[in-house]
Amino acid sequence: MQKEYLKKSWISPKIEVRDSISHGLGLFAKESIQEGEVVVIWGGDFTNGINAQKAKKEGKAIQQIDTDLWDVFDHETRHEDPSYNHNHSCYPNTWMNDEVTISARRDIDKDEELTIDYALFVLDENYTMPGGCTCGSSLCRKAVTGKDWQRKELQEKYRGHFSPYLNRKIAEIK
Repeated sequence: MQKEYLKKSWISPKIEVRDSISHGLGLFAKESIQEGEVVVIWGGDFTNGINAQKAKKEGKAIQQIDTDLWDVFDHETRHEDPSYNHNHSCYPNTWMNDEVTISARRDIDKDEELTIDYALFVLDENYTMPGGCTCGSSLCRKAVTGKDWQRKELQEKYRGHFSPYLNRKIAEIK
C-alpha cells in the first residue's frame, strides 16, 4: 500500500514564521515545545523519479526524498510554504522521524528559532549550501554539503534520525 502524503505542509500551532537574524525568515516557537514533539510535516507534490525528471525538464525544481520519491515544486512559490523557512544549524534542535516528519530533538524554549541540520535529508551529493554556514555553533562546519551525512561524527550524533533513505545508506556502509 502506498503512503499518502500531505499536499500542504503542516506546521505545529506552536510555531510561527518570524524574521531571523542570520537567515532572513525562520520558524520560531510561540510557546515551549517538548523533546520528541512533532513540529513539521512536509507536504508537496510527491512523485516517482521518472515523473520528477519530466517535471525538471519543464522547469520545475525537484528534491529527492527517498529511493523513488521526489518532491516537485516551483522556486517562485516555494516560499509560500512556511516549512521552507526551517533553517540550518550544525547544532540543531529538530531532526527527522521519517521522510517528511520533523520533531524536536530536545526541549525548545519559547521564542527560540527551530533549526535542522541539512545533513539529515539532503540527498543531492552535488549540493553546497550557498554562502556557507553561519550558525555560530561551536560545531559549525562552515561548508554544508550533500555529502555531510557520510561524516562519522554526524552519523553517531543523529543515529536513526536521518531521512529513511539516508538511514538505509548509512546501514549499508557499516
